[in-house]
Amino acid sequence: MKKITFELTAIFALATGLAYGQTTRSFSVGDTVAATTMERIAGYDPKKAMILDFGTTTCSPCLKSLKLLNALLPQFSEDLQVFFVTKEPTETVDRFLARSPVGKGMRIPILAADTALHYSFPHIAQPHSVWINRHGVVKAITDHHYINDKTLQALAEDADFSDWSVKSDYLYDARYRALRLNQQNFNEKTTPSRWYSSFISDHMPGMLTRWENTLIDSANRKAVVYAVNRPIAEIYASLYKLKWNLNFFPSHIVMDVANPKRYHYNDNRDGEYEPEWKKRNTYCFEMTFPLTLSEAERTERIIRQLNWYFNIEVELKTVKRKCWVLTPDKEKVKRNSSTRNDETGRGVTLYQLHTQINQLPDHLPMINELDSGTNTVMKITEAAYRDVNLLNKQLAPYGLIVNVEERELKTLFIREID
Repeated sequence: MKKITFELTAIFALATGLAYGQTTRSFSVGDTVAATTMERIAGYDPKKAMILDFGTTTCSPCLKSLKLLNALLPQFSEDLQVFFVTKEPTETVDRFLARSPVGKGMRIPILAADTALHYSFPHIAQPHSVWINRHGVVKAITDHHYINDKTLQALAEDADFSDWSVKSDYLYDARYRALRLNQQNFNEKTTPSRWYSSFISDHMPGMLTRWENTLIDSANRKAVVYAVNRPIAEIYASLYKLKWNLNFFPSHIVMDVANPKRYHYNDNRDGEYEPEWKKRNTYCFEMTFPLTLSEAERTERIIRQLNWYFNIEVELKTVKRKCWVLTPDKEKVKRNSSTRNDETGRGVTLYQLHTQINQLPDHLPMINELDSGTNTVMKITEAAYRDVNLLNKQLAPYGLIVNVEERELKTLFIREID
């Protein structure tokens, strides 16, 4: 396991300064990174393409990206190299390598305590992946959603990535209003003492996603509610105080719409990366209200305006629905049963199984009624996610069973208005 410590990173930063007139240059897609810069990285091979994967050892998406790259890299080791780049100190990385299940099997070199590469490829959100071909040209800058065997092969073959979205990180500063009074009509004499506004838009390119938030402007006696680059279903879930993919899932939505794929992203959608989908299907809003309005009154008004903008009707109701109900299989198979599961399916924990099934938008909701969770990794095939009988066969060795029963469930109803 290779690890580049602070000392090596410091040498790299110095080399960058010397190469660019004592300053650290930032690189964008299409730029060529000088060989003298990259050669300061221990283990760098100028004959290979490269991915710089920026992240931390405590960031869940970063670890997902790192784990996938670690699994895929052996297929491309002759043509491709990967470095995980982090600002975390060497001591933190040491603990990660010694204790984390991801770290223990790590083959990818880690550049610890880095500052220079972070200056060369500035960003806010992580993971942050920089794709560089064997000629040192930056081909793409993305998040982790683009990493798979096909894209790694494409980088090794120096394919064209011009149709990919370039990851940019801009922070939405809610201290400044989206809408301002124009100086032509509103001067010192004509400006009203108090006014309110509503702003709704489609995707704001490069702006970091923000959940629904409320800013209290005490000086002007206003409450400012805003969200940035969120899918429609997630916006409404947040307004109703539901936690997306924690206690509320795509399976909890009933839609009467022409194009269900517009409302939330489905990881199983073929041939479309999430950032590309988001460019067409995420939205922003910022609305101001007098502080005298309660939170419930503000929410009601926001929903009315969003309904008008999207031309839909949305309602949250608690109704009885058929569900997949997960319980212990007390009568048939106990956990210590000799029943075997010889399937070669994916290894998933109970939490992952429950979450992944509920993320299928046209699936019956899955309800977990076990007294406690389990970290046992179970072999479950993808086909079983849609077939309750097959799922029960694969759950039997773990003492679990799924029954199709009715349960009361909070459900979001979305209907498009003709």
